[in-house]
Amino acid sequence: MIDFDALVLAPNMDVFALDVTIDPRASQPFVAPYPARGVWIERPVDVELADGRILSSAEKILGVRCSEFGTMPSQGDGVTRGAVVFMVEDVDYDGQGGATLTLKEIKS
Repeated sequence: MIDFDALVLAPNMDVFALDVTIDPRASQPFVAPYPARGVWIERPVDVELADGRILSSAEKILGVRCSEFGTMPSQGDGVTRGAVVFMVEDVDYDGQGGATLTLKEIKS
């Protein structure tokens, strides 16, 4: 069996990952915030309003390597990148050792 995590995810994280801080307030309420890393993805999203106008926004996602976490972040956890604080809205596992954390900005 091919170890996708070791062969692909690990080297890509070493090149592309950014440092973040995870505040595990939902997944581990009594654990202090800790350093982590992930690949930052920001993609445009267009939302059609009731009157037909288009609202342009951006979806912010952090791609992480599951093996780098003892307990994976979950919905409601905080993620800080620089001076910006986000909340994890959703976690989607890719079946190859990685996951994407969909984030919502809560404080700048």
